[in-house]
Amino acid sequence: MSTQTYGWRSIRLRLFLLFALVIAAVLFYAVRDVMTQWHASEAMARGTQYAALSVRINGVVHELQKERGLSAGYIGSRGARFTPELAQQQASTDKAREALDAWLVTADPAVLGDAILKAVSAAQQRLGELQGTRGRIASFGLSGTDSFAYYTGTIEGLVAAVEIAANAAEDVQLSRGMSAYLMFVLAKEQAGRERASINGLFPSDGPADVSLRRRIITILTAQDTYLSNFRSMAPKAWTDALQAVLDSEHGRETARMRGGALERMETGGVGNEPGTPVNTTTRQ
Repeated sequence: MSTQTYGWRSIRLRLFLLFALVIAAVLFYAVRDVMTQWHASEAMARGTQYAALSVRINGVVHELQKERGLSAGYIGSRGARFTPELAQQQASTDKAREALDAWLVTADPAVLGDAILKAVSAAQQRLGELQGTRGRIASFGLSGTDSFAYYTGTIEGLVAAVEIAANAAEDVQLSRGMSAYLMFVLAKEQAGRERASINGLFPSDGPADVSLRRRIITILTAQDTYLSNFRSMAPKAWTDALQAVLDSEHGRETARMRGGALERMETGGVGNEPGTPVNTTTRQ
């Protein structure tokens, strides 16, 4: 009797252990799935914040690029050109900065992370010098080269935050999309540098010095590289949209003016209406 009882208990114990192992395995995989979904949700939330930050930063970058080009034309013409356009553009830049600042107030610092916050803070410090830089430009206390350097350095600081955000994105598709967006932003920045460099030639109608010619050639090479990277990463809808812009009237006119400016950089006589280059390339 005792032997049978012991055997029955032994079987019951074995069954209990078997079911316990099954339940433990089910719980393990259930918890793992929940944690995976939670991490995916957290990653998507971070990615959404990264994308929103990138868009708002690019808004400031876009306005600074236009202000840089108009400042170059203003300095090059000694104030004979672009005075009202520059004042209007400065107001647009300030509006974009306000939009970025307002968004940062509502953003979760823990989601953005220390690296992004540090890059944004450094860029904000550069932007804090903007008003003083504008005053020096207005009084011709800043050369065209120094004006270009200030705006370019400030834009680089802002784009650095976008680059960190693109690298931090964890979702594969989001990461690829943000990387393509970053390539577009960098290509657009090279286009802005081109616009500011060439626009400074139109008012004086003189030849470009050696350093300026080298700068423009370097800019064009970098622009082509970034656009090539963008095309390799971006969805077809994005690349089609870019091609539509390049094939548009403004795109073709910009390419024509670029060709003419490059042909006459060494001899001078660029010869176009000073307001035309910056306006046409901006619309593109």
